[in-house]
Amino acid sequence: GATANANDFFNRPDYLLKHLKRFSPATAILYAALKTILKHRNLPATIVSPGTAAKRTEISNLGIVKSPYFSGSFHFNHPPEYDNGLFSVHLVAGMHRPGLVALLHKLSNGGSTGEMHSWSTPELALTAGKPFAVEFDGEVIHTTTVRFSLFPHRLPVCQ
Repeated sequence: GATANANDFFNRPDYLLKHLKRFSPATAILYAALKTILKHRNLPATIVSPGTAAKRTEISNLGIVKSPYFSGSFHFNHPPEYDNGLFSVHLVAGMHRPGLVALLHKLSNGGSTGEMHSWSTPELALTAGKPFAVEFDGEVIHTTTVRFSLFPHRLPVCQ
């Protein structure tokens, strides 16, 4: 979704972003987010997680997290549960550009919207008909299928 695409752009910057990153990382993040939103197209994809039927949707943004924080100071409005063996999933689907700008503002303050569907799961798979960006802690890959799963108690997390 939009967050992964913005991180991909941040990692492969244009001329302006390259210079902004040196002088003001916060401004660079905002520039990357806004430029990404201007070019954004929702991703037709299928999401599958245990206990739910396969869901075909038009992904605007999808966050699959253990910590509520991502991409600098952006964060979801949920308390972290590091040792429960579950991801927190936050899906926004079918959103247009003005809605994404509003979402960006809300996430900068730890908010959520009525358009956001959230749930917890130990694993999740995502499949799309064309390659999409997947961001893992700042690193971005492009694929048509990705699967997220947890190995509880394998990675210590400082709280």
